[in-house]
Amino acid sequence: MAISATHYLPARVADVPGHMSDIGDDDIELASYMTPSLTSLRQPGIEFGYQSATPLTGHLEKQQQPPSETVRDPQLIIRESVGEKPAGTG
Repeated sequence: MAISATHYLPARVADVPGHMSDIGDDDIELASYMTPSLTSLRQPGIEFGYQSATPLTGHLEKQQQPPSETVRDPQLIIRESVGEKPAGTG
């Protein structure tokens, strides 16, 4: 959807990134080849799945309490689709 918005907005509504920023999710390969290149949130889904499933399978096999919380840190890949913060905004 972010890729479509980056192409649709400049022609009809607002310039990206001049008037509006656009950010995608999952950092697909196409994001870096677009014009403007798309800022994206990179989340390694396969790695996250593996890290989440490993404690669960250990719990099931050993009848142990699984960890209550696991924190995953996505990576923000900033590219051309995000403009400067306007002056006077928080």
